[in-house]
Amino acid sequence: MLAGDPSVESPVECAESSISVHSFSHMGLHFHVTKMIQSFLIWIGSEEANIDSISTAICIPPAPASASLLTGSQEWCSSLSKRLSLRTHHQVFVFSDVLDPDDVGVAEKIIFSKLKQSPEMFITLDDGA
Repeated sequence: MLAGDPSVESPVECAESSISVHSFSHMGLHFHVTKMIQSFLIWIGSEEANIDSISTAICIPPAPASASLLTGSQEWCSSLSKRLSLRTHHQVFVFSDVLDPDDVGVAEKIIFSKLKQSPEMFITLDDGA
């Protein structure tokens, strides 16, 4: 029997899928969160989606590991993805538009405030939500 042989039938198992999308704006900044199982993607920008930087992090003890997937001018994305991964124990993808330096701190405060107020928007809760 050869792997990939079309004459051999194998059972196909469907994977659990749970994706939800949330968008919000605050103080002239726009946020788009795509929550998946044990991970989430967040886009941050001041206008329409225009991706300058992409970073991801996963919480692996003793400290989260991160990688820049698209290195633009937004070095803070890697730091934010690490801190969000550490806080949520989820893999986190941070996409960013080019933000003014003054907006970076504001964006981070908004995200962590929203995470505290509405964790279900970002993370997979124990009850499968």
